[in-house]
Amino acid sequence: MAGEVVAGRYTIVDEIGRGASSTLYRAEDAVLGRVVAIKAMSAALSADPNFVERFTAEARLAARLDHPNIVTVYDVGVMDDDRPFISMKLIEGMQLDDYAKAHPDLGRHERIALLSQVASALDYIHSRGLVHRDVKPANILVDAQGNATLMDFGVAVAVDSVRLTQTGMIVGTPRYMAPEQVQGFEATPATDIYALGVVAYELLSGGTPFSAAGTALLYQIVNDAPQPIRNYDADISGGAASVVERALSKDPTARFDRASDFIAALLAELPSAAVTTVITPAVGATRTPAPANPPSTGGAVVPPVQPPTAAGSAAGGGRNNRRLIATFGALVVGAIIGLAIFAMLSGGGGDDDDRPAITDDERTATAEAEDDDEEETATVRATSTPTSRPSATATMRPTSTPTLAPTATPTFRWSQIESIKLIDNGTRYSVDFKVGNFVPNIVNDFHVHFFFNTVLATNAGNPGSGPWILYDTPSPFTGYSVAEGAGATKMCILVANPDHSVNQGTGNCVDLP
Repeated sequence: MAGEVVAGRYTIVDEIGRGASSTLYRAEDAVLGRVVAIKAMSAALSADPNFVERFTAEARLAARLDHPNIVTVYDVGVMDDDRPFISMKLIEGMQLDDYAKAHPDLGRHERIALLSQVASALDYIHSRGLVHRDVKPANILVDAQGNATLMDFGVAVAVDSVRLTQTGMIVGTPRYMAPEQVQGFEATPATDIYALGVVAYELLSGGTPFSAAGTALLYQIVNDAPQPIRNYDADISGGAASVVERALSKDPTARFDRASDFIAALLAELPSAAVTTVITPAVGATRTPAPANPPSTGGAVVPPVQPPTAAGSAAGGGRNNRRLIATFGALVVGAIIGLAIFAMLSGGGGDDDDRPAITDDERTATAEAEDDDEEETATVRATSTPTSRPSATATMRPTSTPTLAPTATPTFRWSQIESIKLIDNGTRYSVDFKVGNFVPNIVNDFHVHFFFNTVLATNAGNPGSGPWILYDTPSPFTGYSVAEGAGATKMCILVANPDHSVNQGTGNCVDLP
């Protein structure tokens, strides 16, 4: 490949990174006389028009942006072997987490000051109707002068655009996903602020808000409070802990309005050093090359190095059609993660369809990153059929000492709608479904709630306003008429507790016929 001329102007110098979805090359631009990075799509994915469209959409998104802390896209084109490519600025630096490890003298204030540049970049894209959806250390590059660059817009999305991801998919890197992202709801600027909160949490404490992996991690993100950051480091002030806690709120509206507001509030609670080593560049500033690190598949960094390791009940009526009906229907629910998280972890030794749905062709981890559910970008299809049904793994929770002690392994109860058809001359729905790790019983035990996607998932059980139908008899469920689903496009299922509250992330939604 070295010496090959691409699009009549870029001479390939060498390969500097490779992932399953793309390869990164250093190249010389003969027209403008500069060294650039060429990101070329893999040959396998180039045959799929959907992946080609997503690849070019990344280029279009990034090319619209002009900010000193966002990687600059120069050009797009097609290589001689028909692989699409993006030409971009070659950023020579280190991933944020590696940079922090390489500079142990940086204090807390100085570490978070690095994020002020990332926050500025996020505010910029948010003001233009974009959401990054994959903010993480691997997508933040820092050069020797302390200039931070936000990389990889491969899964970014315009808030008001038609999405290229399919309905029922969750996209992002699990460890940095916000609860609404895990549940399949639309990403908003608050989603990026949550991810930035996780990054700040890690920079300050060296720990993570949630210590489980795989299915248990996603369950914790949706249902559990984050580990108090001071459990990892008691020297972190209560004020700083409160700021981070707000950024990690389950409710997106409770987070900060802007990323820069979050970082400013956090910096105000952190003692600063006498001299700050972080330089925030002015627009158009020139950056001096520095020792480099591996790229994520959406950016350019050289050479590759290994990434760091991650440290009240009510019973209903008749058995066949017991229901508890409330009187509210308004917001449209996003895709539920129940089946999605099974697909993420199911299988392992069979055919490709049995493998985890965090697929190689969708990851945006660094070129040499090891397979790690928490470090890969997940694109999970909620309509895939699980081949195994794992229970959640034991979690490790730090004590104030900071000795880690395992908690009990929770039982992950799940439910899944498999298909929906019309019966009774097209006037009623018949729903085939299955459950796992429990026997439904609406009398003081776990059961399921059925509801239409005209009801927000959080309203599909107590104390929500519904309406929903509670159920505990075998499949099929025939409790809903077509008329009752007026305005809905999907029917959903969730596992409910004995008090008729529901457990988010324990079911799915399926299109109505």
